[in-house]
Amino acid sequence: MKDPGAARRTLEPLLLPNAGADLRAHAREITQEINRDDPRK
Repeated sequence: MKDPGAARRTLEPLLLPNAGADLRAHAREITQEINRDDPRK
């Protein structure tokens, strides 16, 4: 991944309570994958 920070920022709005539950859960999963794969976290 070239810029994990940018990917996290892109997903931030999808983690807010006003996003649908399924969408929010998927965004949370993706964020966890980014955090796991990014050595700079």
